Amino acid sequence: MSDPAATTFFSYSREDSEFVLRLAKDMRAAGAKVWLDQLDISPGQRWDSAVEAALRASPRQIAVLSPAAVSSDNVMDEISFALEEHKQVIPVLLHDCRIPFRLRRVQHIDFRTDYDHGLRELLKALGVEEQPEPPKVAHQQGGRPSQSENTDETPLAGKAHERENREIAQSAAEHLALEKAKAEQLATKKAADAERLDTQKKEAERKTQERAEEQRFARERAEIERQAAEEVDRDRLGREKAEAVREAQEKVEQERLKRERPEATRIQQIAKERAESERLAIAKARQDRPASEGAEAKRFVEWPPKSKIWTVILTTSVGMMIEWYDFYVFGVFAVILAVKFYPPGNSTFALIAYLSTFAIGFMVRPFGALLFGRIGDLAGRKRAFMITVTIMGGCTFLIGLMPTFATAGWFAPIGLIAIRMLQGLAMGGAYGGAAVHVGEHCPDGKRGFYTSFIQITATLGLFFALITVLATQYYMDPYNFSRYGWRIPFLISIILVAISLYILLKIKESPIFEEIKSTGMTSAQPLKDAFSHWANLKLVLISLFGATAGQGVVWYTSQYYALFYLQAILRIKLQTGFVIVAIAMLLGMPFFTVFGSLSDRIGRKKIILAGCLLAAISYYPIYGAMETAVGNHVETLKSTQNPLTGQWILTPLTRDADNQLVPARIAVDPNVPMLVLLVFIQVIFVTMVYGPIAAYLVESFPAKIRYSSLSLPYHIGNGVFGGLVPIVGLSICARTGNIYAGLWYPMTVAAVTFIVGSIFLKDTSHIRIWGEVSTNPATGD
Repeated sequence: MSDPAATTFFSYSREDSEFVLRLAKDMRAAGAKVWLDQLDISPGQRWDSAVEAALRASPRQIAVLSPAAVSSDNVMDEISFALEEHKQVIPVLLHDCRIPFRLRRVQHIDFRTDYDHGLRELLKALGVEEQPEPPKVAHQQGGRPSQSENTDETPLAGKAHERENREIAQSAAEHLALEKAKAEQLATKKAADAERLDTQKKEAERKTQERAEEQRFARERAEIERQAAEEVDRDRLGREKAEAVREAQEKVEQERLKRERPEATRIQQIAKERAESERLAIAKARQDRPASEGAEAKRFVEWPPKSKIWTVILTTSVGMMIEWYDFYVFGVFAVILAVKFYPPGNSTFALIAYLSTFAIGFMVRPFGALLFGRIGDLAGRKRAFMITVTIMGGCTFLIGLMPTFATAGWFAPIGLIAIRMLQGLAMGGAYGGAAVHVGEHCPDGKRGFYTSFIQITATLGLFFALITVLATQYYMDPYNFSRYGWRIPFLISIILVAISLYILLKIKESPIFEEIKSTGMTSAQPLKDAFSHWANLKLVLISLFGATAGQGVVWYTSQYYALFYLQAILRIKLQTGFVIVAIAMLLGMPFFTVFGSLSDRIGRKKIILAGCLLAAISYYPIYGAMETAVGNHVETLKSTQNPLTGQWILTPLTRDADNQLVPARIAVDPNVPMLVLLVFIQVIFVTMVYGPIAAYLVESFPAKIRYSSLSLPYHIGNGVFGGLVPIVGLSICARTGNIYAGLWYPMTVAAVTFIVGSIFLKDTSHIRIWGEVSTNPATGD
């Protein structure tokens, strides 16, 4: 590498490398000492330290100026450093550019048009003269001069003459090149001037067009304003004309009424007499009814006293508690009874089969809704409700007497399925009877508040079921509880049945049904009237897909699936899971009436759809927080299939100290308060969708087909969409291995319900159902 102490440092942009390399080589050939990074940095040498050392050591610097160079921070920094160190900086102008401020007063060397001329100027500035070619002198051996040197000097003169001719030719060529460069520069300038003139011309044309466009817009705006003013004038004249015509018509009408008033008075009197005759005829028809119909067949009130309403709510609630008591007892024993009624050896298969049996009861609910809906619209709400309570309670009692698979073999699951199907039929008519019976006793304007107490029975049923299960487990050792103790909660249901039937026998029929039956307004074919006419069938479909489907999945996910998730997937103790869900539901129970009462003021639709939306967007983070609160660190589920039987075995997996996936153990220290809070949040979603639902369904359909119409969408939404949550959720988890995959189904249904309900669902809080049977409907005011 050359010594940079007396060299000239090149500062340039990489885009100008080709020019700089040529210049550096030409300068070296002329005897100048230069330092160029591309030529003088050895392989393996640090580039930054080499450049800095050369820059500090070089007394002179050549700054190659071009647009790329003046925009380079490195080039500008090198120039600034050289000037601050009082080094000689020689600007070399390669292309037209804006010369840096600190170099504007330094004479530059122009390489833009003539490279050779610029090279000579640069060498001259560096104090390096171009070396002439040395004369070729021939010597004889021994160092003696040749004969030509001594005899004749004419060849030397000829060579000098030839060199002079070459210099003249070179000067002429340089002059021609300079003239050519000037001509090209002039042509470039003319082209630039022409382009600038063309640009100015186009800009002038554009501005002219813009002014013309603005003038056109101004004319159009003025025309629009003129037309608007004319339209306003025409409207004003039209209103004035219409007002004048109306006043003239009113005067004519007043004069006509003055003439016809005596005739109108006579017609009104005839109408009053006719109405009085009809009233007396109806009263006489009621008095002439058979005595077997009892006092309730002779009495009609537009709405009963509050004491009667609370009596109806109490008796109906006891009957509904039987349904929910059976539901929760059958559900919470899923893990225990799965191996009792199905073949042992595969707990996962047994659990899925047990849950499938559980789901069968839900699948037949719509058929029960049709059967008992028809009975309720024909024979009365009370009678249909009593039949459903008797069948439900009796079936629950029979489950407590059923033999297990070890005793009866395959007759055990077959008998269990038959009982669940019969029970499902009865459940299909229970809720409709309760909702209609209470709803038709309530005053208009407070139906959401009063019917919300029906929904509380679900929580009470669960609470009573959990208390019964926990008490039985507490007073019995695990061995005896597994042998026969599980039967006790099923057998206790007969007590609730007896109490419910005793109270139901003392209450009276719905006053609205009593009135429509006494006046012959009941439907002879309620199923046909409810589902063969598009107007009513459309209301049924909207109620299903815009309300009850989402309500059903939110209900079963937030309570039953939450319990299953804690026990079967997160591996929390059974008793701890029961306590967590029971406390959360007990805390959330008052909110049924809160949202039911709120729906009387702001409407049913807003609250129901808000609950569906919150559930759809919140389930994933809530269940993720539940997994964290349990602290068992379950990451995935392992599902293996028996190649012979096709049965699936499901195992929650966590990681051990070696970061290996192993089966999860029972959680030893879960964060119970946090789990209660997370389940409580889900219960709030339940109260939002479930609190106003009974009032909405009662108000959506006419009295003569109300029982049939509301029972079907409710039980499809709850029995099918909601009832399938456990089996579908478990199956998806088993297939995917994802502990959260079971939430996809309820989240999707809730989201679809929100969308459909937002578009098609109509609010019913303003509907007065007493108007169907009375000219002065009851109100809650």
